[in-house]
Amino acid sequence: MLQPTQLSSAAPRPFSRRRLLVVEGNDESRFFTALARHLDIGEFDTHDMRGRYDWPAKMKAVVRTPGFERVEKLGLVRDADDDPAGAFQSVCTALSAADLPVPPAPLASAVGAIAVSVLIIPGDNEPGCLEDLCLRTVSTDPIMACIDGLVSCVERNASEMPDHLSKARLQTFIALKPGRCKLLGEAADAQYWAWGHESLVLVCDFLRSLLA
Repeated sequence: MLQPTQLSSAAPRPFSRRRLLVVEGNDESRFFTALARHLDIGEFDTHDMRGRYDWPAKMKAVVRTPGFERVEKLGLVRDADDDPAGAFQSVCTALSAADLPVPPAPLASAVGAIAVSVLIIPGDNEPGCLEDLCLRTVSTDPIMACIDGLVSCVERNASEMPDHLSKARLQTFIALKPGRCKLLGEAADAQYWAWGHESLVLVCDFLRSLLA
């Protein structure tokens, strides 16, 4: 099976496949590559946008990348953060700036010279991010009960809480697992996340639709 090729927005290499997945960063790229491996699907490139800012300019650069002319299906993935509707609109603005088809809603497909679809994580118009989705897959792991206790202790005693509690919880989970993983993407490669968990159904369906 051919594995997805990871591409970076810093030094984009030519696209070589008909399916392209655009994501926020390297962790997301590694996450979806690992998930595709689990699902036994491949043959798509991933492109790391190095964050959620300046997507209109970055999408114009993606379109100009050699090999983009052979792309038939384009999938874009963004975190909802605190504003799922705003995240989707931001992606739509970037697509429009690059003269690409704009889907009417997340998970819907816009068909033109290229088919385009958008996934806003965690899905179902919920706020959150990829870290939240990963944590859901390991919610029954005994380590999570320990982390919940730690968070409760911090809430009672700390003068202030982390800005991104889900990210702190995820990093704590990774640190307490055996192995040398430090990042979400590395943990995906190491099979830390429960790929068969029901919370990943939308993500798996989206990835499969990219290759349909």
